[in-house]
Amino acid sequence: MALGGGNLPNTRKMLAHYLSPPIPTGTNMSTIPGDANMDFEVNIFDILAVRDHIFGITLLKGQAFANADVAEEFGVLNIFDILGIRDIIFGVR
Repeated sequence: MALGGGNLPNTRKMLAHYLSPPIPTGTNMSTIPGDANMDFEVNIFDILAVRDHIFGITLLKGQAFANADVAEEFGVLNIFDILGIRDIIFGVR
């Protein structure tokens, strides 16, 4: 594979695949505020899921989006949602 061509894999998407756990689907879904990756816990992986959504790597949809949308700007995920999830993790909120 030549380094100058467009054949290099998209490194950002590859890293996101390994660093962010998959979002489960099905009837047993979390409705916990801040639980963006739907694993029934609010932790750093939820912040990474929102980050990936903001950068367009992996878009959050449905209940995952609703759980991640903790800031006052409902319907939009941005840095304020990341900070809100951080506050939930640290028990400030």
